[in-house]
Amino acid sequence: MYDYHVSGEIEKLVPFAIEFGWKGFCYVLPYDDFENRSRSLKRIKSIDVSLGVLIEAETMNDIRKMVDKIRDKAELVFVRGGDVELNRYIFNMPKIDVVTNVANESQLDYVMCRLAEKHNIAIEFSFLDLLQSYSKTRSRLLANYIKNANIVRKYNTRFMITSGALSKWDLRSPHDLGIFAKMLGFQDPEIKAAMSPELLDENKKRLSGKRIMRDVEEI
Repeated sequence: MYDYHVSGEIEKLVPFAIEFGWKGFCYVLPYDDFENRSRSLKRIKSIDVSLGVLIEAETMNDIRKMVDKIRDKAELVFVRGGDVELNRYIFNMPKIDVVTNVANESQLDYVMCRLAEKHNIAIEFSFLDLLQSYSKTRSRLLANYIKNANIVRKYNTRFMITSGALSKWDLRSPHDLGIFAKMLGFQDPEIKAAMSPELLDENKKRLSGKRIMRDVEEI
């Protein structure tokens, strides 16, 4: 089982991730820090760690430029969603792997899901969003998540369930994230697929022979 989106101090994350029973996780860096920080990362022997990048930009042109520049340097490319127009543009970019923050800004629709399916793009459901919200905001966000989950299931769109952890204290076990997924209406086979390493395995094959920004030192 993979947690596809964690950040923070990687040395502190690893022991907790192992204790929780994760096979591996994707360590996601902000676009502006990606190249510098990825060079200094040490390869972890005790758990499988892949490297992702999170792109946040206000204009479609900026997003495309960033994706083109970083695509062959990261094993997963995340893009933060926005309004309906921006989301439809993002979902029509085959170089993207994951769209995050969709439920916070707008609802998914038929067009987005069909584009996501066409380009094999996953939609992220992050537990951290709920963890950091309160009261009415949490209720609204959960309702949006449930609506989006229903649309994802209806159109068989790829999705992932993540902790979104910013520190070791935000990490959750596969069991905990499974309960979160069931709250959204997903079934066991769907949840298992959403936390499997399949997407990363596909990308690693595609990127084999291309340079990934990783230090070769092992710890």
